[in-house]
Amino acid sequence: AKQPLAALKVALAAFQSNNFASAYLSSLMIPRPQRREACELLIDQVRFGRVDQAHVAMAALQNVTGLSIAVGDREAWLGWSAR
Repeated sequence: AKQPLAALKVALAAFQSNNFASAYLSSLMIPRPQRREACELLIDQVRFGRVDQAHVAMAALQNVTGLSIAVGDREAWLGWSAR
C-alpha cells in the first residue's frame, strides 16, 4: 500500500494468474503523479499479453484512468493509448 507503483511492477513482471489480484489492487492505490507510468505498464499488457492478462490490465486501467472503456475492448484501449 505504501508503494503501489512498485507493487504493480512486481506483479506485472511475473504476470500469471496468481499475481492478477496484486496488479488489480495496486491499481486502486496509484497516486496521481504515477498514473501515466502505470498506464504505460498496463497498456503493454493489453497490447502484448494473453487474453486473461489483457483483461486484468484493462480492469486496472479503468481504475487508474477513470474511463468507462469496456474490459475486453482491446482495440478501444489501444486506440485510447495512441492519443
